[in-house]
Amino acid sequence: MQTANKLRKKVVSKAVRNIKRGYADDESKRGMYRPEIRLDLQRSRLMTESFKETDGQAMVIRRAKALANLLTKMDIFIRDHERIVGYQTADPMASTIH
Repeated sequence: MQTANKLRKKVVSKAVRNIKRGYADDESKRGMYRPEIRLDLQRSRLMTESFKETDGQAMVIRRAKALANLLTKMDIFIRDHERIVGYQTADPMASTIH
């Protein structure tokens, strides 16, 4: 039981709330995610940087160079006891937009 509790503390859940019409004002102001979840813009900035540099080239080349730029420059994190590592943001408590 103790190991299960330790694992639960390490697992990150974004906990998306279902937002529907009819909620009270205080409910709708809470937002879609828990308060500790933040927006990570690093991925978007790196993609934009690459697309500005490759302006005028074929879209296939631009996408490939953008992915290369992202994989080269993006921050990474590895948590203890992970068998598969990597995530779409530089922080496990962050979410991204595309």
